[in-house]
Amino acid sequence: MTFFQTGRKYAVIGASSSPFKYGYKVLNWYVKHGLPVFGVNPKGGEILGVKVFKNVSEYLDDNKGVQLSLSVITPPEQSLEVFKQIVNNGYVNNIKSVWFQPGSYNKEVIKYVREKYELPDEEIIRDGECILVNGIYKLRESESLNDAK
Repeated sequence: MTFFQTGRKYAVIGASSSPFKYGYKVLNWYVKHGLPVFGVNPKGGEILGVKVFKNVSEYLDDNKGVQLSLSVITPPEQSLEVFKQIVNNGYVNNIKSVWFQPGSYNKEVIKYVREKYELPDEEIIRDGECILVNGIYKLRESESLNDAK
């Protein structure tokens, strides 16, 4: 699993300015761990000192070669639209890993991502794994792998 990888950038799909919402808590998790992150929310702006883009393509328009890992917090219908928009704008190859937070996906979303993004199954994290609980273990695991190289 290479969700956390040297040189990778991270996007929180469904970033929120409300400290009570998971979109805020997940973005805050990235900030606290010093990871290069940006938020995605149709309102844009800034949250926790982090730039928030209206969509992933808005970020990639200015950062074409960037490899992204996405944390998805939106409801399944919105998640599917996000992935379709990335495909329609020609940025599918920039997406290297996806972490679906609980409640952010359904069978249709997973099927679409598998078919259109051609990611190995281990690069599509789901089944109830929350970055707020499991993230630190996966981050440490990746740091150990990077140190071994």
